[in-house]
Amino acid sequence: MNLLQKRESVLCGDRQAAYNVENTKMNNTLIVIPTYNNSTTLRRITEQAIDIGLDLLIVNDGSDDGGPETLEGLPVSIINFPENRGKGAAILAAAEWAERNSYNYIITIDADGQHDPGDVPRFLNILDKSPLSIIVGTRDFSESDVPSRSEEHTSELQSH
Repeated sequence: MNLLQKRESVLCGDRQAAYNVENTKMNNTLIVIPTYNNSTTLRRITEQAIDIGLDLLIVNDGSDDGGPETLEGLPVSIINFPENRGKGAAILAAAEWAERNSYNYIITIDADGQHDPGDVPRFLNILDKSPLSIIVGTRDFSESDVPSRSEEHTSELQSH
């Protein structure tokens, strides 16, 4: 069975207890950071993700702002697309890379700072309880820094 076949949906809710970093999920979970022109935030988000202790894969989705170059010297793997192909293509490429490299789980974090890498342990706790899950975090639309485009897309999905 591959990474994308068997799924069960779980919505991430209340804050979970701190994750035990000795857990076996830590050994086969990959953090994926898709990026497109996030030079001002990419290194900071990547460094915060490194602190969690999981392997990292950056998917450069055709950035032309020098963002991936800011990662020099950091212990990350990078996939470089020559042109922008979209976030969906970046995540799919990451899932395929993860499967080829024997990871069972991926957790994606936006490179623009909208996601807090410090929340990753919450997702790992949920994976322990429900290992065949797709876990979806939701944005808090009451915050002032949520991109209006995200809110528009979410409203469209909820109306269908």
